[in-house]
Amino acid sequence: MDHAEDSSRVTPDLDGALAAFALAVGAANVCTAADELVAAQCATFATTQRIPAIVSPQNRQEVQACLRIANQFRVPVYPTSTGKNWGYGSRVPVRSGSVLMSLRRLDRIVTFDERLAYVTLEPGVTFQMLHTFLRQQQSQRILWGTGSSAQTSIIGNTLERGLGRGPAADRWQRVCALEVVLPTGECATTGFARYPGARAAALHRAGVGPALDGLFTQSNLGVVTQMTVWLDTAPAVCQRAAFVLRSPAQLEDAINALRELLLPETLRLSMSLINPERIRAVNRPYPGISWLGEGVLSSSSPAAAQAEQQTMAAALGPHVDRLWFEPRPAHPELLGEDALAPAYAAKPRGATERSANPDPDRDRCGLLFFAPVLPFDGAAVSEALRLLEEVAAPRGFQPGVSLRCITPRVLYLVGSLVYDRNVPGEDERAAACHHALHTRLAAAGFFPYRLGLADQATPLPCQDDSAALLQSIKQLVDPSDILAPGRYDFRSGWRGEK
Repeated sequence: MDHAEDSSRVTPDLDGALAAFALAVGAANVCTAADELVAAQCATFATTQRIPAIVSPQNRQEVQACLRIANQFRVPVYPTSTGKNWGYGSRVPVRSGSVLMSLRRLDRIVTFDERLAYVTLEPGVTFQMLHTFLRQQQSQRILWGTGSSAQTSIIGNTLERGLGRGPAADRWQRVCALEVVLPTGECATTGFARYPGARAAALHRAGVGPALDGLFTQSNLGVVTQMTVWLDTAPAVCQRAAFVLRSPAQLEDAINALRELLLPETLRLSMSLINPERIRAVNRPYPGISWLGEGVLSSSSPAAAQAEQQTMAAALGPHVDRLWFEPRPAHPELLGEDALAPAYAAKPRGATERSANPDPDRDRCGLLFFAPVLPFDGAAVSEALRLLEEVAAPRGFQPGVSLRCITPRVLYLVGSLVYDRNVPGEDERAAACHHALHTRLAAAGFFPYRLGLADQATPLPCQDDSAALLQSIKQLVDPSDILAPGRYDFRSGWRGEK
């Protein structure tokens, strides 16, 4: 019998843990109110997990205390930042019985350096909070937002390796100096940040020795309580670049032309191609087209902007029906709550998406994302889209698709199933379609770049010993399986064993 099996036989003492949590963080920050627990158990698809309590620490020391208490009383905890992970599970734990650890109160912007363009912050800091802070500082630095609400957590999005907007869209490549509370309550920092007085702690990613940062993304190995984020510089000229394709037959050539445009990595350009279902969901006025391409082109001067327009026109012009450019503010505003419109696309017209406080969980919006990574190759994209059609159409779905061009070598296909949870049977139909898409795409070699709650129980096949290695690491840092059990959990059977 291994340690994990032995510890699982210890009966959790929830009452003892709740009393200890109240002493550690204050009774007002331990919630057992039925209405709040029910709300926390809701996502944009059917869930069955039950949450016994919500604990809200305010700083790293309280996070450490909570994890020590969790170990002492054998009560699992599931950390979330702002809990707005819509389409992937919101704030619902993978397993029932997990106390939700909300990190909203850790909301400090710890340090800011205009000259070296970085900010150190906590998980409760949202994109809107940082955007407002930088404007107040009259800073020339910016952090591009996501395609979701501006009220989401910067650290939460980064740790899921989520995609941003704008040229610096791969946010995980632009962070360092993670402060991590381990499941036992110990604290570790990554890179040079672990050395006293290190002058490059906020500037250099790896430091000395093995780079540990990646262990804490998409994992249940630690709670990140602080992170340094490298900021972008507001461009001298910022433009929206857009094109349309009238026929599906144009897509392969357009994809290949876009790859060749991006491969030299001389343009600061981020593009997305969205299909008609996605276009309708975001209420864009482009009827009768097959694909809309749009993105952000950042240039160092007006002359450079004009030359880069000409470069794009020469590369893409022969393969698209129309290519145009529109000026954008040098300090781009974040998306507002209108960014949530796609989640409401299947709701009755005039529904609560028009309210001042949209909440897809509360409003029973049906939304399930799937996100395979594709080679940046027109034929591979066509194959993946054909698989989507073969799986989804017989099940009554036409997924919204956004092909995100973040690097010149791969495309991120961000697909969505949108439905109305108030319609009987829709949850079951969507779950079956989502599962079929997940397994069919993986079988064809198109694996996801992130997993949602609905994917955690579906093992991905491994052909090496990486699952055993990660299982060993998990057992070492979390022998009682206290932190987010089941989340990206290799020891629960990544190959399918139970």
